[in-house]
Order: sequence, then C-alpha cells, then structure tokens
Amino acid sequence: MATLPRLFGRGPLSLPVLYIALGAAAFALVPALPLLRPTADDALAHVLEYATEVVVIVSLVGVGVRLDRRPGWRAWRVVWQLLGVAMPLTIAAVAGLGAAVLSLPLASAVLLGAVVAPTDPVLAGAVQVGGPDEGEEDEVRGSLTTEAGLNDGLAFPFTYLALALLGGLGAGGWAEWIAVDIIYRIVAGLAVGAGVARALAWYVFERSDESEQTEAPGLIALTVIALAYGLAELVHGYGFLAVFAAGVAGRGAATESSYHRSVFQFNEQIEQALTALALVVLGGILVGEWAYLSWEAALVAALLVLVVRPLARWLSLRGCGRLSPTEAKAVAFFGVRGIGSLYYLAFAQTRGAFEGLGDVWAVALLAVAFSAVLHGATAGPVMRRLDERRASASPSAA
Repeated sequence: MATLPRLFGRGPLSLPVLYIALGAAAFALVPALPLLRPTADDALAHVLEYATEVVVIVSLVGVGVRLDRRPGWRAWRVVWQLLGVAMPLTIAAVAGLGAAVLSLPLASAVLLGAVVAPTDPVLAGAVQVGGPDEGEEDEVRGSLTTEAGLNDGLAFPFTYLALALLGGLGAGGWAEWIAVDIIYRIVAGLAVGAGVARALAWYVFERSDESEQTEAPGLIALTVIALAYGLAELVHGYGFLAVFAAGVAGRGAATESSYHRSVFQFNEQIEQALTALALVVLGGILVGEWAYLSWEAALVAALLVLVVRPLARWLSLRGCGRLSPTEAKAVAFFGVRGIGSLYYLAFAQTRGAFEGLGDVWAVALLAVAFSAVLHGATAGPVMRRLDERRASASPSAA
C-alpha cells in the first residue's frame, strides 16, 4: 500500500485492479485459503456486511471533509439532478434488465437496481476533489465527490423497498415506505450527523486553545465517525448519510484551520488500508462465486456500466448550465461502482430470502470489477484533459 501508488499511480493499471487481481490469484492458487461464497454461507455474508460497512463509513467521512464548497441548492445543482433523476432512472432500468435478462422476480430485480445504482466513494478517488484547501474543486470533481457521498446513503430506501416487496406491499406499505424509509430516515441521518459535527467543532475550535488543536486529530476523526453513525442508527436514521453530513458540517467550521487537513490525512490512511483489504477479499469472492458468472450476468453488468448509467446521468444533466457538454459527458461516464454495492447486497441477504441471489451477486461483482478496470484506466487521462481545456479557456490563459 505504501509502494504501489508510486509505481502505478499514473499508469493505465489502477490500484483497485491490482488488489482485485491479487485477491483472485491468492484465493485461486493457495490451497489453504477457503472458497469465499457468500451466497452459500450466511455467516460469511454477515462478516462481509460489517466489514464493508466500516470501509464505506470511513470513506464517507473523508469525502465530507474533502469538500471546500458549502452545501446549497445552486452550488450543488448538478448533484441534485444526478440524485433526483439519474439514480431512480438507473434503478428502474437495471431492475428491468434483471427481470428480462436474468428472469429475476420483482423483489430481486429491485434489489439488483438498488445495489448497483450508487456511485461509490471508495474507488472514486481519481475523480474526486483533493484534500481540504488543495484547490481542486472544479464542477466535475466537486459534483462527483458530493454525489458519491450522498447517494451511498440514498440507495438504502430502495434496498428497504426490495425487502418489503418480499412480503407484498399494499397501499399502507407504500405509505410507510415513503414516510419512514425515505423521509424520516434521511432527515434523521442528516440532522444527527450535522449536530454531532457542530458539537465537536465547538469543542475543538471554541473550547480548545491553538496548542490543544494539534493534539489527536485522529481520535477526533474516530469520534465523529462513531458518534454520528451510532446515534443515527439508534434513532433509525441512515448512518451513511450521518457520517457524510458530519464530515461536511465539520469542514464548514473554522474553514481556514489546518486541523481539517490533519483529520483528512489520518482518515485517508485508514481508508486506503481498509480499501486494499476489501478489494483483495472481493477478488477472492469472484473466484468463489465463479459458477454464477454467466454471460447473462456479464451482459447486464456491461450494459449498466457502458449504457444505462451513463445515459441516465447524461439525460439528468440536460439543460443544467453549470457544465459544458464535455464536462457533462465526463460526469455521466464516471459512475464508479465499488464496495458500497457489496455492502447493500450482504445487508439485504442477511435480512430476506431473495430468489436468484447468485445472479444478483454475479452482476454486482462483475460491475465492480469492470468499473475498476474501465474507470481506473480512463480517470487520470480524462481529468487531465479536462484540466487542460479549462486552463486554455480561462481568461488568464488568454
């Protein structure tokens, strides 16, 4: 983890691909390692749920701390369109593909759409903004970063919908889903996260002197994560949204302080270590679930990455005004899949008996692997090209 970024950081072979390949090779060639088959082992699915949950939580806090741009309807207009239009369109289209190509029943098809729809914050580092006050806050990076922080939590209502559909969903069930799973849980998660961050910001920046502010930024980061996520879950809010909101709200306090940079660096090191381990395990699961990796699953995964999600995102950005046509195409293309998809799938599996679960796992695994290869190879060149275009078009360049 310390050496590979220097060797492959700018090459076409991205680090996630290397980690996945390492995991696949290890679990395929080392006899002592067990087959990782979550579809056949609910205990393994439980372990995978909690392990991926931690990775996503840590990543979401880091995403929130990265953002220099404050929340607002106009400032985050691109994000709202991606979340409000592109995400539901993607879920509906993938659910339709699941039913048509894989013959999945309604609940399983909706689950497939929910788990592969969100852009993942864990593997999307190459298209995200830099650390606090690093200045890489252009519209493309800023929108992709913010979207990755928000939509990992907003996939939860659709996962709950899939679980509810297992038992049938009448008029009362739909009303409860809208009132509780969409409205209450989202509001509760955001409110708890923002409240925790503001309380800790008051403690760090108002009650502590400058010398004390340099102490234990890592422990403060862990405190933010634990309190925001734990309290949100206690009140049945969405913990993922809570930790992202905590990162954003904490970054908004004392914006000129170097303390944010220290917290970000600590969080980033933990995130890199956990991500590497998770991707190695993902490679092992690809080997263990090889029997489910059919051409039908590969077709759905390819259509998701190459057609469905880019098209839904491009349509959602029509007439936006904040992006040039080239930038809109870049935002539409980089819908990076990742660890969040595995979390939602393990979460649903441990709470409901879904038919065709092996096919759902196959599509999710192939989509993550395909996204890691495609987006990992293209993110650097595309972002550099956009930066060059932006620089040549700026008044200073003229």
